[in-house]
Amino acid sequence: MACTCFGSVHPGVAMIFVQIVFGGINIFYKLVINDGMSIRVAVAYRLLFGAAFLCPIALIVERYVINGYYLLIFIFQ
Repeated sequence: MACTCFGSVHPGVAMIFVQIVFGGINIFYKLVINDGMSIRVAVAYRLLFGAAFLCPIALIVERYVINGYYLLIFIFQ
């Protein structure tokens, strides 16, 4: 039997978790840039790691949507 008393708390906890992660990322960027890395290189790494993290998640979530027709549209865009 699951407890339903915390049903409305989950969005708040998720929001706090996201804000903590964003704060950690900002501290990490501050340390990296103060250490001497170029801002352009830091942004390129951020985009690379973001794509490497989100592409597998998108493929797993949308695996039933990507069938023959949608796959052809995706390849030949």
